[in-house]
Amino acid sequence: MAAAQERWEEAVAHWQCAGGHARQVQDRAQLATRLVALMEALSHLGRHQEAQAAWQEARAIAEEEGYWLLLGRGEEVLGELAVEEERVEEAFQHAVNRCAWMAQHNVLDDHKAQRRLFGRLLALPLEQVSPTAQLVREDWRQRGLADPYPVLDRVCQELIPLLVELARWQEHGQGQPGGP
Repeated sequence: MAAAQERWEEAVAHWQCAGGHARQVQDRAQLATRLVALMEALSHLGRHQEAQAAWQEARAIAEEEGYWLLLGRGEEVLGELAVEEERVEEAFQHAVNRCAWMAQHNVLDDHKAQRRLFGRLLALPLEQVSPTAQLVREDWRQRGLADPYPVLDRVCQELIPLLVELARWQEHGQGQPGGP
């Protein structure tokens, strides 16, 4: 409730307490979930080292246990924080990370993550879309995900030349009212 209302100090206290309880009862799933929530609250308070420590612990548990959805959620939070601080390239790295985890989780969450990534991509200023799409595509391919999960790669591949052409078209004044 406190996090939903952006009362971050209160949220930190709550998630620390909940995490302590999860440790006592040895519930690794709950602990990892609480640590991701704690990471988000700490990040909003500018307590980045503590947030990073919470994320590292949550990530280690989630990777060990195969909690792909939780890993995707953590990357989503990190991406949102990067967007808020206008760190565009970092935000897209987290978005690609999220898509990679969601691809392992299930097809619905994978498509949802990809739609969100494409929405963010198309919301960028036009001159940033094509190079950012190229970075996303390269990252996806370097992970070896283009063959087993081809949609993200294919959409970026098709989008890049269209945006280059659109930018060229706008440069020559055709995008102005009354132009040809």
